[in-house]
Amino acid sequence: GVAGAGLVLLCPGERVSTPWAYAAWDEWNRPLTEVRNGAINHASQKSLDGASSIHWLENSFEPPVFEAFPRLRRLREQLLRQGAFAAVMSGSGSSLFGLFRDAGTAFRVAEGFREKDVAAYSHAL
Repeated sequence: GVAGAGLVLLCPGERVSTPWAYAAWDEWNRPLTEVRNGAINHASQKSLDGASSIHWLENSFEPPVFEAFPRLRRLREQLLRQGAFAAVMSGSGSSLFGLFRDAGTAFRVAEGFREKDVAAYSHAL
């Protein structure tokens, strides 16, 4: 279960237009070359330590949105580096969330983001 786990929600200042995100997704998902397909699959299936990412939690908007807004990718990577066992962008962006095994860690991580002027919220699950 998730009892005792924590969630961190990041709301960065970037504004991602939903119509733009859908158009970018459509463009990104047109027939791709094998090289580009391989790069996408490799990037989306690996976490920072090289282990497989969680397969049940993914957002297909991430590749095109992260290409246009690289800071969002960096924020997601920071969540993972700080102990999230999963981190993903919400909807078409720009909010992201990370799941942590304990609420205390989530609270500390959220505070660290707030100290860096990133709107961050935490919640015990």
